[in-house]
Amino acid sequence: MHQAYVFQFYRAHRAAARLFFARLVVGLAVLLTVFRAESAYAQGGGESNCRTDLDCSDLSVQIVLDPLNVSPDCSVDNACGGGDNFKQLFYRVRLKYSSTNANDDFEFNLDYESIRVKIELSVDGAGPVLYSHIDETVTESCYRNGPGANWGNTNNNNYNVAVFEPEAYTVTLDFLDDIVNEDCGGDLIHFSPGTCLPNTPGVYCAYADLYTVAVNAYPGEEIQVTCKEISIKAAGFGNTVCNPSCNYEPSSAVTVSLPAAPTAGPNSALQVRLKDPVTAANGKG
Repeated sequence: MHQAYVFQFYRAHRAAARLFFARLVVGLAVLLTVFRAESAYAQGGGESNCRTDLDCSDLSVQIVLDPLNVSPDCSVDNACGGGDNFKQLFYRVRLKYSSTNANDDFEFNLDYESIRVKIELSVDGAGPVLYSHIDETVTESCYRNGPGANWGNTNNNNYNVAVFEPEAYTVTLDFLDDIVNEDCGGDLIHFSPGTCLPNTPGVYCAYADLYTVAVNAYPGEEIQVTCKEISIKAAGFGNTVCNPSCNYEPSSAVTVSLPAAPTAGPNSALQVRLKDPVTAANGKG
């Protein structure tokens, strides 16, 4: 009987020991996972996808005209900022990251110290006076309700508020990062994967939208938006200021289309009626 009791005691405690060690192994695994996640978080400055390994040659600025011209009639009006496709052209200004590695990380935040992107509107035409110009109000609204909605928050010690300045023929966006030794802090420049323009086999791209330029476009005038000033200082560049290239889609100036000619015939419902005659002050009719 004593031996049976000892055997049962041994079995019970052996099962408890196994359960204890199994739980210990699981607990250690969880702690290791948390430690690795926190380590990656700390190395990324609070952002697990904060990239500090980019070269200047990886980045460029791209200006895309979308749609390619004004609408021929007023039936389409889904422009940003309360704009009007019938009388305005819209140019998207964005940062572009290119890579030949299909397994690269294309969803990331750029660790930067300063970014300045300034564009310029050029207008040409036959007339002595040219009318096309940047609509500052719509451009500002597109920015505030678009990419700019993510920037400018001064909470959490964020002092690198983006400065946006639309004018009649130029638009400037300036990020000046004044926070010392912070990675991907402040106003985040976030890249997402997208289709490369132009579409080049073996090249993969990610984009970060900066702002949209709304141009009041006068029919018959030639319009082109080009880069005037680009400078980026980011981790990986050292103390060198990078001046990336700038490319355009389309690559040449666009002539603003004329409104579509009316296709309807005479409208029999329209009438012209003269008002009843009124005697003038001098008594004459």
